[in-house]
Amino acid sequence: MKVYRELAVNGKCTLVIWMRENNKSIIKRALWGGVFLIGLGIIFLADLPWESILILLGAIILLDGLIRYYLGEKRGERP
Repeated sequence: MKVYRELAVNGKCTLVIWMRENNKSIIKRALWGGVFLIGLGIIFLADLPWESILILLGAIILLDGLIRYYLGEKRGERP
């Protein structure tokens, strides 16, 4: 949004930069959303007992947090 305000004079440049930032946010969400769903699918296909499922789910959530941290996602950030 900051880049959008700085380049408000040139309409074409503003639109291109805003779309790139928005697509970057969508790609990030798709990345960790997809990883989470794939992980859940593997857990349920493996037919493991509930204790193991909870441990693996915790590991997936931990990995999800690490992915968000390393991609620079901050809490409260809007797309």
